[in-house]
Amino acid sequence: MRYTQMTTSQQKTSMLHLE
Repeated sequence: MRYTQMTTSQQKTSMLHLE
């Protein structure tokens, strides 16, 4: 998944979008 390439802060944002 592309969110793995993002920073920790961006990962949290991506996770929120996935849920």
